[in-house]
Formats: sequence, structure tokens, C-alpha cells
Amino acid sequence: MGLYLPTRAMNVLGVGDPSGASGGLAPNAFPNLQAWHAADYGTFTDTLLATPTTLNGDVVGSWYNKAATAWHPIQATEARKPTWRTNVVNGLPIMRFDGSNDRLAFPSAAFGMLNNIGGFTVYAVSASAASHAGYIFFGSENSGSARSTLQYATTSRIATFDRRLDGVGGQTLSGTNNEAPNATFKVFSTVVDYTNSDAFLYVNGALSTTSTSFLTDGSTSATNSTVINYGATGSGATPLNGDIAEILVYNVAHTAAATRSAIHSYLGAKYGITVS
Repeated sequence: MGLYLPTRAMNVLGVGDPSGASGGLAPNAFPNLQAWHAADYGTFTDTLLATPTTLNGDVVGSWYNKAATAWHPIQATEARKPTWRTNVVNGLPIMRFDGSNDRLAFPSAAFGMLNNIGGFTVYAVSASAASHAGYIFFGSENSGSARSTLQYATTSRIATFDRRLDGVGGQTLSGTNNEAPNATFKVFSTVVDYTNSDAFLYVNGALSTTSTSFLTDGSTSATNSTVINYGATGSGATPLNGDIAEILVYNVAHTAAATRSAIHSYLGAKYGITVS
């Protein structure tokens, strides 16, 4: 396994790119990567990827997607923009969401990423500012209700809510109390295998909780989402009060331990977090 060697945070595209070329195994070495966002690369104050963040506390209007899909989430309303904070975790910057109304929205071109899939996986290096319910990743079904999520839950837990078919009640899988303590960065991940009705939550690479009868077997509905966001729902409900350093979204279930281990190791090495 290669070791990630951090590069200096520089948000000009093409400079300071933490792609793993320095020796690590990059997330795009694995197929079906839909979104890859890191706060040390490609954060901009405007919605056009034109004006890079340079100062601690700069607002973020767009976040460059390093995945080949090139779907860049944006926020045009000034009061809803998260802020870019420097030197927060292992010398690297993070994206800070205020727990009120901050969120970044993917363009409509991305709304098919959860359409008719047999599973999905989200990895996030994140820290909660307080015990609360708040979305790290929110992907809707066709009515705007949640389809696939990674989120914080009360009593300092991590959770996922998922729905296989539009209009059919979904299910929540929650981790254990106090596994997401305030202001502590961890590598959180959820793997949802719709095909086999399995769901898994991991904290720093270790299994937190699982369900082998999570939902009925099959794929998600063959409909597009109407909202895919970081930080809240489409209406701004259940906002994230905390930080995201890096997030990866795959529209396939990472059921292979070797795949999860490689990505957990990449993120752990980069952010100075011990993973198993």
C-alpha cells in the first residue's frame, strides 16, 4: 500500500493536487467514482470556478469535482455558502458548514448518479461541531425525499438513511452513541448494497454497525434525483453543523474489504487519522 504524502494546500487548479501521485493509491483508481471533493484543492469563492479561496474564512461558492464526471457543486446565495478554514486537520484545510443554512448543490447533470443502481458508497473525513442531526451527503429520490445519505445523528452518532424505491418507506442504520465526538475528525463511510439488502457503517475503517435485512433486494428506482447536496436537504433542512475535509461518492457498493481498506488508508494517511 502506497503512503500518501501531503502536498501544500493550494487551491489553484493543477497546483497542490492531492491525487495520490506522490505514492498513495488515489480514489480514482477504483471505478464508479461520481464525486471527489477535497478542501485542499479547487475551492472557489464564486460559482464559476474562477476565483480561488486564499484566506482563512473565505466563503465557498463552488467546489471542483476531481472525479471524471466533473459535476461541481455550487452555492450562489452568499449567506448559504460554507467557509474555507485553513490548517485545521493535519495541516490541511476544511469546508465548514454553519448548522443554519449552508449547503452546496450539485447541478442537474448529476441527478442520475443514484438512478437504478445496486448500491452506493460514501467516504467522508468530517467532524461535527455538536451532537446534532445533519447531512454530510444528501441524495434524493424523484420527489425530493431522501434516497441515499450519510449523516450525523443525535447522541454523537453516524448514520445512513436509504430508500430503494420511490415513495416506499426507507430505513435508517445508525451507529453507536458517542462514536462521532464533537470536534474530532474521523473517516466515516457507509456501504449500502441494495441488491443484497445489506448496509454497513464504518468509523476509521472499523465496522460500527450492519444490517443484512436492510431493505428488500433489488436496485433503486430508475428515476433521477431532484436534489444532491453537501450539508443539507434541498430546502436546507437538517443542516450540517460541522466540517468536511474530503468526501468521495461511488455509485457501487464497496463490499470488498480490500477496496475499503485502500481508501480508508489513503484518507487516514492524508489526514493523520489512525484507521484499521
